Amino acid sequence: MWKYQNAEIKTIDEFPNDSFGFVYKIYNTINDKIYIGKKFLYHSLKRKINGKSKKIKKESDWKTYCGSNKDLKNDVKNGHIIEKEILHICKTCKQLTYYEMKYLFMNSVLENQKYYNDNIGGKFFRKDT
Repeated sequence: MWKYQNAEIKTIDEFPNDSFGFVYKIYNTINDKIYIGKKFLYHSLKRKINGKSKKIKKESDWKTYCGSNKDLKNDVKNGHIIEKEILHICKTCKQLTYYEMKYLFMNSVLENQKYYNDNIGGKFFRKDT
């Protein structure tokens, strides 16, 4: 279950109408590790309808999503208890990318082993020592 400002969000209708996605924090209550990421609320699919290609907006898997980090996914698979918190709801893709980067840098995720994050934008890799 996702929490936002101390309230649970269970359905897409609980987001503001113009929401594009959100920046989130996932906290592992067993090992105290944290993951920060972003998630789109919708994705577009191209479908042929009556012989014409049309874009269809479909709700993403945001309700069950647990991040893209391999170690985090393994911990969830092995029964670790996680808490999911929405940090910021965004209206555009640019805003979503900006706020994700902002939270990653504000928390110095590459410099702190308590974070699952091991790269930022796929470009800056933490070297474990």
